[in-house]
Amino acid sequence: MGDTCFRITATVDGEPVTELDAAVEICVEYAAEDLAVAEGDPALLTFGYYDEATDDWDILTTEINEAAGTICTTISHLSEEDIAPAGGLLWWHYLLIALAALVVILIIVVLLTQHQRQRKKPPSGQRPAEFEPEEMPEPL
Repeated sequence: MGDTCFRITATVDGEPVTELDAAVEICVEYAAEDLAVAEGDPALLTFGYYDEATDDWDILTTEINEAAGTICTTISHLSEEDIAPAGGLLWWHYLLIALAALVVILIIVVLLTQHQRQRKKPPSGQRPAEFEPEEMPEPL
């Protein structure tokens, strides 16, 4: 998440309102911290809102005005809003996930290789059992 987070509230006759009769455009200046999260690319910024029903953040359609340093969206309900990088994960998040998966795979390969070697080795001081031709079972 970025640095800019806010809650929009409205009341009618003293009662809180969350659903609006018409869509409203909101524009907010994005902060340097928001840009840092998006690796300096304003095009990666997007609005999101917290959906209490799903206990998760939903991404909204967003317009960026780099000249004005603003980010805009249209809403028809009021909730907690946030500016975050689009797509959620950045390239280096995927890189870390891939590296972690590679390490897990390498650990599994090493453990399996060691297990195979231990199975092939006879106990120390003993020779592997050898069969004399007359002791071998008859083929079926």
